[in-house]
Amino acid sequence: MQTTDDPRVRLVESIQGLASALQEQKARFAVRTMEPIVGVPALQHHLLDEFSDLLSIFSMVSEGLRAAADLERALDVFLAPPPFPPSCSDSSNSSEDVRDGVRVITDPKAISLIGTRIELTNRISIHLKSVYEWLYHIDCLLNRKRHKTQSTYTISRALQLELDGHCQFRHKLVTHKEGAKAYLRTMPRMNLQTGSFELAVVPFPLPQAAEERINALFKECAADLAPDEASEDNAYEQSRILYQNLDRLAEHQRNAVKRLIQDYGTVGAQPDALVEYTHKLLEALFGTCT
Repeated sequence: MQTTDDPRVRLVESIQGLASALQEQKARFAVRTMEPIVGVPALQHHLLDEFSDLLSIFSMVSEGLRAAADLERALDVFLAPPPFPPSCSDSSNSSEDVRDGVRVITDPKAISLIGTRIELTNRISIHLKSVYEWLYHIDCLLNRKRHKTQSTYTISRALQLELDGHCQFRHKLVTHKEGAKAYLRTMPRMNLQTGSFELAVVPFPLPQAAEERINALFKECAADLAPDEASEDNAYEQSRILYQNLDRLAEHQRNAVKRLIQDYGTVGAQPDALVEYTHKLLEALFGTCT
């Protein structure tokens, strides 16, 4: 259960919970024989391997966000507004210049920190993309139509629908973008000081046709959304809300949202929400050890 509003703390706590649950399951299914592992036991170990990889990816995301927060604090020293009125003694040590009314960072250390921040956010973005790829691996192992082994594992409809949404994000916004009707930019929406980080894979600016389509679909689905979500009027946010509520929608609405994602992208989930979903999926598949 979430105990804090701080995204970074939530992420760490969620990862710790997932790590503990995974450790229990690994102990439960530990290999105690040198014989080949086949059939259902092989599937069990394949699944646990995928969950282990996900745990490693989430840990890298968390470490990246921690490093980014430290970097942001260091940058604040350079990017803080200059004192007013500026003193003559400060002018020679200024880290920035004003050119044509635009603040330009000139301090070499500040420029280096900004470059490191860009590299860090790119790395976090790639790690989050990997999360969707690994969730797809799990979906492949569970889906009997795409795997020769007859899986004995089943999950709830709500968990499967959420997994379908994550796989749709992977299919159309990470690996295959050829069906998009506009150039989809990958733009992290983030607050590095708090640890908030979402992958936005969307056209910018949003084409009018896309905005009209999102508005119309959102209006159609509003009755199935939470009241605070249903009142949203920003098209990008509406797209995110529709994507993250696929399990609440009727089948024809889910299909319409998936087509919308393929055509115009959407905004992904926060890291801690992805960890919590992974934890719920692990427990649904393997139960809890007592």
